[in-house]
Amino acid sequence: MKGKFHSYSCDTKDRYAVHIYLIIISIGLTFIIQLILNTLDREIPWWLGVPGIFGIYGSIYYFFANFLWKCSFLRVIFFIKTPIVAGVYCGILRSSHDKFGSDKKIDIEIWQSWGKILISLKTESSQSFSHTCSIAVEDHPIPTISYL
Repeated sequence: MKGKFHSYSCDTKDRYAVHIYLIIISIGLTFIIQLILNTLDREIPWWLGVPGIFGIYGSIYYFFANFLWKCSFLRVIFFIKTPIVAGVYCGILRSSHDKFGSDKKIDIEIWQSWGKILISLKTESSQSFSHTCSIAVEDHPIPTISYL
């Protein structure tokens, strides 16, 4: 893979709401960890410190962005509508360059995480990678991907 992952936009509200959910979970986990430590009368060494809200948020976000957001159970709980478009697709390309006169076999491969995406399009004679991408979901019968 020669391309570089880049951010993408999606017109779903879950792109913002997920951060609120993860912050609330982080606050709750920080409180629980502190409560357990106080109950056990344990003290973490000063050089390690009790995991703070931002440390827990960062850890949760990392796992969410790379793995958990694709889990169907969590997609229902967090009302996630951002589509999972990662995969390999095959098709035919007709170009206005030759007035739609010829068909070219294409293979498209999409790698996707919660915040990053890379799209590769291959034909018999060329290959290209995306530099920017948006996914439209709202007011569309199926997700629509636009990329350059």
